[in-house]
Amino acid sequence: MKIIEIILLVLTVCIMACLLGCEKPDLDESDLPKLTLKVGDLYEMGGYTWQVLEIKDEKAFLISRDIIDTRAFDGEGKTNIWGSSPLRSWLNNEFYSGFSTQEKSRITETNVVNNDNPWYGTDGGPDTVDKVFLLSIEEVAMYFGDSGALANWNGEDNGIRDEYGDNRQAVLNMTDEQQKNAAKRIAASIYSMKSDGMMQTYEEAMEHFERRNGAVYWWWLRSPGARSDLAAHVHGGLSGVNIFGDLIGYETYGVRPAMWILL
Repeated sequence: MKIIEIILLVLTVCIMACLLGCEKPDLDESDLPKLTLKVGDLYEMGGYTWQVLEIKDEKAFLISRDIIDTRAFDGEGKTNIWGSSPLRSWLNNEFYSGFSTQEKSRITETNVVNNDNPWYGTDGGPDTVDKVFLLSIEEVAMYFGDSGALANWNGEDNGIRDEYGDNRQAVLNMTDEQQKNAAKRIAASIYSMKSDGMMQTYEEAMEHFERRNGAVYWWWLRSPGARSDLAAHVHGGLSGVNIFGDLIGYETYGVRPAMWILL
């Protein structure tokens, strides 16, 4: 076979491999079909149901209606800084990769402000630029309602529990595959809820989801808690915002992603 034929053959194989295996580039904004959404609407995207929190500048701010997974903020318990957290990395990589090419073209990069804890002053770290992120303490109050307890702390309470609590409730709603994957993660880590620190078995972890799936649940916020090993969260049972926070290594807390999309 002549050299030129070999070169052409190699080029052909490379082109075919790229056509079959390479991801297509994102679509141009002008190619996206226009959406008509308003605050409170539900929108299906990426296999999940999203709730519209705000409409602004031809964009919609969405949060998943349900808790779509359970994960540690940082499984190694090293940092509660959102910008360097494994949870942020997972949302902007593995989770984001699950959207279609067209859906990715609709998701915008957001300048995410990471304030210090408003009651305890714990460092929130630098601001970030994210495709997908979690709500902050202030954003929960803004979008789900707050009676003023956030701004008028009495110096004693650890969280906000007021008449707006029901609006913060969310259910754990995971597929069988998600439950199994989460149970494997939990079984592989120290089950911190046990005082003896024993390793949890896969069967025990699965019981957790059998009991909880479809029930009101807890979900992480990106804001730091009162100490460097704590992150703030919404307490499902009381529907309040726990500003003191809980241990960042807990694998059993829920995730409700948020993002801005183009209309």
